[in-house]
Amino acid sequence: MAIKLRGADYIVKLLECLGAENLFAYPGGAILPIYDALAFSKIKNILVRHEQGGALAANGHARVTGKPGFCLATSGPGATNLVTGIADAYADSVPLIAITGQVAGPLIGSDAFQETDITGICLPITKRTYIVRHITEAAAVLRDAYQTAVSGRPGPVLVDIPRDVQTALMELEEGWEKDCLIPPTERLFNTDASEIAEAARLIAAAQKPLIIAGHGILLSEGWQELRTFVKRERIPAISTILGIGALKYDDPLYFSWLGMHGTKYANDAVQNADLLIALGIRFDDRITGKLSQFAPNAKIIHVDIDQSEHGKNVPTAVFLHADVKRVLQALPDTRTRENLRHRRQWVEHLEIQRAAYPFKEANHDVFNMITALDVLNEVMDDDAIVTTDVGQHQMWAAQYLTRMNPNRFLTSAGLGTMGFGLPAAM
Repeated sequence: MAIKLRGADYIVKLLECLGAENLFAYPGGAILPIYDALAFSKIKNILVRHEQGGALAANGHARVTGKPGFCLATSGPGATNLVTGIADAYADSVPLIAITGQVAGPLIGSDAFQETDITGICLPITKRTYIVRHITEAAAVLRDAYQTAVSGRPGPVLVDIPRDVQTALMELEEGWEKDCLIPPTERLFNTDASEIAEAARLIAAAQKPLIIAGHGILLSEGWQELRTFVKRERIPAISTILGIGALKYDDPLYFSWLGMHGTKYANDAVQNADLLIALGIRFDDRITGKLSQFAPNAKIIHVDIDQSEHGKNVPTAVFLHADVKRVLQALPDTRTRENLRHRRQWVEHLEIQRAAYPFKEANHDVFNMITALDVLNEVMDDDAIVTTDVGQHQMWAAQYLTRMNPNRFLTSAGLGTMGFGLPAAM
């Protein structure tokens, strides 16, 4: 039996089919039909006080759940207020689906009230932008948007929906929802056995190998594989600030995080290593400093799901274009009696450096930020989620809150968005 649905109701049903559970939204004229339809949906509509907060809240939701975050805004200023949150998700590779209302199709391009070319504005800060020209396109567009957001290197997409599309009628067969499935996520492995073998050869030959674990480890859900690899190979590891939680803080082979505000011993390890195994990182300037002086003694194996990262900032001996989880599963045992001896000596050197250059200890005779964070570190639950804003407190939190599990330390790293902490906590 054929049924008819108003476009807005159909779109909300599609969002349900795509697994949207929470929608961070702010109403406005060009999005009201969808907003009204949400009243009859099982999606939890969370009213934010500003659209930027909605995008940042969806960002935090995505980081913790590993699923795309959804946010909603009206046309014009509502849409442009999402831009900073979208750019933040793009910088930190967070899957985000931003939905905006748009003026009616016949008015597009006429400088109508609250009209902006949001798809054009967002082209440089999304994986893709879409505009739904007809309600019959909605299912294909939203499905493709979802798959784009989660596939390969995750990131944000934007779907712009004119108001007349939301009020149009869609004719469907009863029970159509059963064919509406979440698109599968594929784990890219665009590398071959010879490249894996060359990486293994370099690892086996190195005397001072060092792993740098980035956000890609968490995005690929590859932390167990990383921990198994580190334990088996006895290779010391550090992380980026976005890689915090990939390794357990009390793992004796984890030597904290590097960069401008990281530990001295982690940075010194990079400068003294003869091989860097970089897993899901983009060699940001905050960790490399002057590129010509970064890791001067090291060959680099770089594993990343994004081909554009190959040689972008630093030259690599081997680039493995693949999901880091799959690479860690594929790398063979490289241990020999000789390299285990070198690795043991290397770890002993790093342990001496770690003991010599600790962060300043908390003094409980005075109350300051370090003392407060030390107390928080002791009393918070093992699975606590920490969000930060941006600035000095962000660095102190990363330095002193050591008991973080994967995807539990939420911070704006690539864009450095002030105002991130509160909506991410929502």
